[in-house]
Amino acid sequence: AAAEADDIRLGLGDAGPVLDAQARSAYRTRLVELREEMELAADRNDLGWLERLRAESDLLMEQIDEASHDRRTHSHSERARVAVTKNIKRALDHIAALHPYLAEHLNATVRRGYFCSYTPDPHTPIVWERD
Repeated sequence: AAAEADDIRLGLGDAGPVLDAQARSAYRTRLVELREEMELAADRNDLGWLERLRAESDLLMEQIDEASHDRRTHSHSERARVAVTKNIKRALDHIAALHPYLAEHLNATVRRGYFCSYTPDPHTPIVWERD
């Protein structure tokens, strides 16, 4: 069982190509549909609809362009690290809005990255008081 677990861990190097052939084909099909819809929106002078269609088209073109370089997505561990780091930052931002002093303390003592930790300064003891 331990050998199988090692095999599984080794197989998680990255999450594969950004877009596979089927996804690229679907994106191109959607781009054709978007061009037709943009013509219709322009004919109807519907600027809001046209803007939404352009934004979707730009996003699809960006994704296709990135995939054309045959890039691979980040490893599972890297994606998890980024998600945890963003969520810790978001939590600290919320705390800052409610309790600036606590946020200052946490920003100085919480480490983010590959290893997250809370490490208060041993030379500055923390005294918690109840309100």
